Order: sequence, then structure tokens, then C-alpha cells
Amino acid sequence: MKKIILFLAVIAIVFSCTNNREKISVSNNIISTIDSLEITYEEIDNTLQQELFDKLSQIYALRRIAMESTINSKVLAIEASKKKITVDELLNEVYDNKITTQNLINYSKQIGREKSIPEFRDNLVFYPTESPKGQEILKKGYKEYLKKQLEDSLKKLHTIKKFLTPPRSPIIKLDELMVHYRGNKNSKVTFIEISDFDCGMCKEFSPVFNKMYQKYKDKVNFGFTNYGSYVSNSAKAAECAGFQNKFWEMHDTLFALNHNTDSLELYTIAKKLKLNINTFVSDYSNKMNETKIEKNMYLINSAGIYGTPTIIINNRLVYNSSSIEEIENLLIEELKFQD
Repeated sequence: MKKIILFLAVIAIVFSCTNNREKISVSNNIISTIDSLEITYEEIDNTLQQELFDKLSQIYALRRIAMESTINSKVLAIEASKKKITVDELLNEVYDNKITTQNLINYSKQIGREKSIPEFRDNLVFYPTESPKGQEILKKGYKEYLKKQLEDSLKKLHTIKKFLTPPRSPIIKLDELMVHYRGNKNSKVTFIEISDFDCGMCKEFSPVFNKMYQKYKDKVNFGFTNYGSYVSNSAKAAECAGFQNKFWEMHDTLFALNHNTDSLELYTIAKKLKLNINTFVSDYSNKMNETKIEKNMYLINSAGIYGTPTIIINNRLVYNSSSIEEIENLLIEELKFQD
């Protein structure tokens, strides 16, 4: 028995010492060491800024959905408790009063499904709305609609406070990047698009970003910098056009194309833009230009950026760069702050 007690005491001491060492490491923000060289959490996180922000934003989105669902469940439970019935009984009361032939007809018109209605399984299957299966699907959708109406009305009867906040965007320093600007260059609000002329998604959203530019060009300084997994012909051509003060003309032309370009087509585009073609060809084949683009991509990667298109407003990452609402909300917030 004494041996067992002694053994447990030794284990406790060892565990305590291990915990202390871990606490010291955590408090000193050290994640690893190589001899006397320390590696910190910040050093690691700086190389993963966009990925970490994306993950945190995804967690926030999941929590927000779960929070709203829980609030809805709670207000239904509170109302059911007041009436001394179950939640199912509460909902059935609503369904019994509301689900009528005329209301179902009105609902089918409201959702534009008078003739056919889809069911989502392995694939999308349509059924005639008046068929038994169609009526079953329509009634199910109407029940969900009625439930949401009830939840929304009940929430108005309560004081509901929400303390869940989205993650704060990390600060991305872009001082050394090759960025081309247009718009209000004196503005304190900067919109930078990190993009790739050969990226399909970038081509798709270029018109969207251009609309944003047209709307806010008098208030915001808009910038563009190239990033990709390799130095593309298009990236080289855009920088060469920039040497002759025609970067944005080349930018707009390249993004308007629905295909990637070769050198011959780029020379043709340069002629149409009335560039000095001899200078363009010389700059295009100059290795220094390619080296600068490679360095630019390295700096972007070192800042923890990994995807395109990426939008950064006043050094703050936008989580969903395809969301005009999210981009515009952040722009408006920054413009108000500057005012």
C-alpha cells in the first residue's frame, strides 16, 4: 500500500512539473524551440492569417445559425409552457387553423409553384403541384413557413440580446507590395484586390468589383495586386503596360477575356492599347520584371494570404470576397469612421 501511495505521489509531482513547463511555454507564447531559438504562436499564425480567419469565420457562422435555432426553440417552449401544452401541440394548433385548401393555393402562388414543385433528394425531382406527392411537398413547405412566422411573432414579445460577435479581421501589412491604384488616391480608405488574371473566379467577380469601383471611386482608393501560383503571361503584360501608364486599360482588357492569353495575343492587345510595342516587348522579356512579380507573390504568401480573389479594406481581410454585401458594409463602416 505504501509503495502504491509513493508511486502515485511521484506521478503527481511529475505531472505537476510537466504542467508547469507547459504553462511557462504558453505564458511565454512559445510553441517550439530549436536549441535556444524560440518559435512563437504569432510567428506561426502570421503565415496562416487568411486560413485562420476563414476557419474562425466559419465557426462564427455555425454558432450564429445554432444560436438562432436555439432562440426559436426556446420561445416556442416558453409559449407552449404558458399554455400548458407541448411544442408539437402548439404547432399543430397553428397548422389546424391555417392549413386550408385556399391558403395552400395562395402559398403556391406566393412561391411561384402553381404548376410544379421540386423535392430535393439525390437530385432535383419535380411533381405536379396538384398531385398527391405535390400536395405533400407543398404542405410540408407551408408548415415550415407557418412555424417561422410563429417564431418571429413570439420573438417580438421578448427582450432578446445577442452577444455573439464575428471574429476581428487580422491586420495585413501590404506596404511593400506592387499595388496599382485608381479612384481617390488621397482617400484614407483603401480597397485592395489581390487577384489573378488567369483565375476563373477572379474573372467572374471582376465586373462586380468594377461596379464597386464605379460606385465609390470618388471616396475610396482602389488598388490591385497580382497573386498566383506562377508568374503568368498576363501578369507580366499588365506590369509592362503599367510602365507606360496603361495598367488599368490592360487590366480591364484581360479580365474581359473568357480565356487565358499567350504572348502573341498579348502583343496584339498592347498594339490596340497604343503602347510602344518595342518597349513593351523588351519589358515583357526582361527577367527583372518576372523577378519583381515573383517577389510580390512571395510577400503576399508570407502575409498569410493563400487565395484569389481576396479583398482587403484598410488592411482588414474580408472573409467572403464574393459577398458584395459584406464588402460594402465594411467599406461604409470605414468611410463613416474616417468622417
